[in-house]
Amino acid sequence: MNYWIIVHRFQSYIEHNNLIGLPVKKDRSTGDPIKDSSGSFIPRYSATNDIQMGDLFAYYCPAPKMYVLGLFKIREGPGIYAEDWNESLHFKIEPIIPIEEEKYVPYSDLVENLNYFKDSDGNVLNPRSASLKLKGTIKDIDETDFKLIKDLYLSTELELPVAESSSLHINMIKTTHFQSGTFHCFSFVGVQERNRVNGALSEDEETEINHMEGLLLDLR
Repeated sequence: MNYWIIVHRFQSYIEHNNLIGLPVKKDRSTGDPIKDSSGSFIPRYSATNDIQMGDLFAYYCPAPKMYVLGLFKIREGPGIYAEDWNESLHFKIEPIIPIEEEKYVPYSDLVENLNYFKDSDGNVLNPRSASLKLKGTIKDIDETDFKLIKDLYLSTELELPVAESSSLHINMIKTTHFQSGTFHCFSFVGVQERNRVNGALSEDEETEINHMEGLLLDLR
């Protein structure tokens, strides 16, 4: 069994709460999905090929939400199960715990507690490194981290860091999470202008921009 964090917009959950859609490779010039010799979509991320039936994952929504909304199991896939998601690979999913809004796990709690966000010495990653850990759509994590997310979701007794000294660091991580797309010599305004010329946002670019808007609202 594998364990994952899958980054998916909240709007996608509203559209199909029994599915996840993972991106496929697209032609850079036309934006059309690329298919293999059998006519099937090619996953954008190779990790998609490692998903198995019964795998468990945390459903993480980027900005403006920035939380894990629930824990799910892979039931079936990959396939095409929704006509309005006709340019992605779909997996059928089901929650392993009833979805309850008051149980949502915020991004800051993930960073403070998961080994996924720590270096080899057990220290929380610097803001830039932590923000880049959730860039993309599918992230593999170990069983220990998945159980930590589950404990957080169920509000079990965890010794959560409360020292004020950590607050600034976590706030820095939150404020730089949206900057991951700017570390490739593109300013945020430059990315916007480029997208205006291209006429469309990629899924990752849209996630980064939405994340920025949400963080700015949180910091007001």
